[in-house]
Amino acid sequence: MPLHSYRLQVLLLVSLVSCVGSWSQTEKKPDPLEQVYVYADWDLPEHRWLDVACDEEIVAKVKAGRFFVMNLPSGRHTIAVRDGIPIFIEVRSAERSFLRLGRQVDGQTVMLVLSKMDSTEANKEMVNQAYIDASKALANSVPKEDPRERRQPQLKTR
Repeated sequence: MPLHSYRLQVLLLVSLVSCVGSWSQTEKKPDPLEQVYVYADWDLPEHRWLDVACDEEIVAKVKAGRFFVMNLPSGRHTIAVRDGIPIFIEVRSAERSFLRLGRQVDGQTVMLVLSKMDSTEANKEMVNQAYIDASKALANSVPKEDPRERRQPQLKTR
């Protein structure tokens, strides 16, 4: 094998490796997803499954005493219940958002409305709530199972 051909092969190999290395460094990583909890308090008179949409796509169904989580990218999102008043939320990095489904009465008109809640108050209200059934999670952004940490019950000893 001539020396010139060998040098050409080495040069091509080095340039190929450097191109692949620079391509992998410029590859953009996906934005991290943040959790948005949507729950319906037990006091909600509607005991039927209600469609919840995020950015005009129905993502899940919820009813009184149930909740679900959406994993959304950071930014502004519109969340609404069918025939309800939409809410605009700003999802921020490393921050959980909580939305409570309730009713707003205006004279004779009753509207479903989502309200942004403080995390400590929302956690207190959600203690005895159940995660929605897997069949009610309609989008990939909604996990089929409860993402909260489960604590194993501990028996007290004397």
